[in-house]
Amino acid sequence: IHLVEGSSGSNVTNLIINNTKGELYQDGLFVSKLHGIWFSNSSDNLIFNNTIRIPGAEGCYAMPMGHSSRNRILYNDIVSTFTSCLLMGLCDYNNISYNRMEIKMQYGLVTANVIYANCFGHADYSGPADCIGTYISNNYLKNTGSNTDWEITINIMGESNYTKIINNTVVYGGCGISVSDPWRDLQANNVTIIGNTVINASCSIGATTNDVIVANNTIIGSSMDSGIGMGGSNKDYFKHNGRVFNNKVIYDNLYSAISASYANVYNNTV
Repeated sequence: IHLVEGSSGSNVTNLIINNTKGELYQDGLFVSKLHGIWFSNSSDNLIFNNTIRIPGAEGCYAMPMGHSSRNRILYNDIVSTFTSCLLMGLCDYNNISYNRMEIKMQYGLVTANVIYANCFGHADYSGPADCIGTYISNNYLKNTGSNTDWEITINIMGESNYTKIINNTVVYGGCGISVSDPWRDLQANNVTIIGNTVINASCSIGATTNDVIVANNTIIGSSMDSGIGMGGSNKDYFKHNGRVFNNKVIYDNLYSAISASYANVYNNTV
């Protein structure tokens, strides 16, 4: 399904999309990548109760989005092999809630993020990662478990201000929840990370953002790196005003439970 300019306001509901190939050819000529539900300049859509399966094909995604805002992506079941499930760039105020999304490993390799505000290009989108007002709540999100640095379960990059990540269950990842952009020193403002359960991620929650709240999260696992990391070396640039409170970190063999620069840390249980 390709939602192009002019398709805004569509309903895509109750479909089963089971792609066994990654590319479409006609008379020997390449036509298109076989994405699941693909947004190109399409907004105000309802994507509800769909089942999407994507094979292990490079550059083929379950739900790539560009220049597409105010979409409601609810109660979908998405499994992708090797590539990211939902990618977006310049997509504002999307509601991504009550979905199940999972990435499966292929040939022992994975370099993918489950939900990804991406500045490196995907499908037909090329541009910044900035996604304002994204609401990610009540999802079950699972990565493969290899927990490499390139495998982040929720990865929000760029100046993605007013992001809210609430009440999700996040399983595995080099980082479970990351809101940062270390390559370009771009920071989101007014970020909320509340009520999530993160299980067996190397770094469970990482944020180099301004005016961030990390609260009431539960972090569970064994033999991993860090629970909550809040940081940035440049105090003049990273004016965090962050608050880290009422979190529970329950870990065996953990290097650091909570590491924070320029943030208020209180009432946490480790």
